[in-house]
Amino acid sequence: MVAETTPEDARTAGELDGSIVEATVHKLEELGLEFAVPTNPKLEKMGLERFKRYEAKLPELHGDEVVHLLDDQEREAIRRLGRKMVWVAFGIGALSGLISSIASFVLAVPEHIETTFWEDIRDFLIVNGVTIVATMIEVAILYRFALKTVHLIAREAGIRLVPRGVDPPTDEQNAVALALARAALELPNPPQNPFGIDPYREISKWRMVLATVSYKLKISLTNFIVRLLIRRVGGRAIVKAYLTFTDVLITGAWDAWVAWRMVRQARIRALGPSACETLLIEILRGEKAVRREVLEAMMRAVASTIVRSHEVHPNLLALMRSISRRLGRVEVKELDDTQAFIAALDRLTQHERDLVLEVLALAAFPDGKVSRAEERLLEAILTRDGRHLDRQALHTVCRRFVHGDAIPRSMLQAVVGKRQAA
Repeated sequence: MVAETTPEDARTAGELDGSIVEATVHKLEELGLEFAVPTNPKLEKMGLERFKRYEAKLPELHGDEVVHLLDDQEREAIRRLGRKMVWVAFGIGALSGLISSIASFVLAVPEHIETTFWEDIRDFLIVNGVTIVATMIEVAILYRFALKTVHLIAREAGIRLVPRGVDPPTDEQNAVALALARAALELPNPPQNPFGIDPYREISKWRMVLATVSYKLKISLTNFIVRLLIRRVGGRAIVKAYLTFTDVLITGAWDAWVAWRMVRQARIRALGPSACETLLIEILRGEKAVRREVLEAMMRAVASTIVRSHEVHPNLLALMRSISRRLGRVEVKELDDTQAFIAALDRLTQHERDLVLEVLALAAFPDGKVSRAEERLLEAILTRDGRHLDRQALHTVCRRFVHGDAIPRSMLQAVVGKRQAA
């Protein structure tokens, strides 16, 4: 088993080293602007309980189909569920924005009328109170509808999130159900993981601070830009009549975009574990015995990809678990150190390196995208081995995975190419 490490959940002010970066990060955490929320047990438990309720009302799934391969009927059903989720999210968001805008419009005071400080405070509290209540109702409805949609997507893919009868859920079922619940609830992937991989190992804390601030200001910034455009291009009458109601379109559009992203991520998380296990079987097919050093190098390949993507995606954890089951109870030190991965590759035979490089290519797309950082990692490793990365083949494989199409091993081999003769 790979050694488990548990990072500290928080730091006290006295433990800070005094640097301005550490102080800034600590202050953001105090304000509730964490750049990586590790977990939210209450929401996760609520999501899993919802899955159980939904499953109890539907007939049991039968058959043993391959989860990550979708036929045309399944693909269309998932698309239909996604479109419905997006339109419902837009409508709920727009309604929430409308309620807030009406409160602002009703309490708006003409420019020529003077108000007292306490009248301004009263209006401020009323408007924001209405907005908070409307937002709470909006989020509650969206959460419930999102969880139901995600559960139906899983069923269309042939996934049994909740076992029937007295059989307890397997570890894989628990992992997939939790990953889908987190997708529906828009919870970020926690950096904590049983393999002790630090996804922020190669990223500066200033960058994490900036990412946090930009994430928190997205909607506010969009609202500001739209209001500014209305002021610039609209006449005085348009500004007076419509400026207050910009929240209707903005809130609806943001909710629709978040819903689209959620549905896409739910689909990816539903297909990922099965695709990773199937492709790993194909890579190892025909190998009579795989040395421990080869499996360790495969785990380092996936860990290095996680470090480059700065995210512990559940599909990559599923791939890590698949390799770990074959490795057994073996401790792998410095698992997330890219230089240690390169050194491990150098100790393997050429055929063994071929297998590990295919796993490195496999690790690049189970999160549904291929980042430039992942491409650079692949290119650097392949160049050292006298190979050339086929970017077009890599993105083709990624699209086939997201689409639910079969991915033959030959496509992974095409990504890493053949070693050029010296």
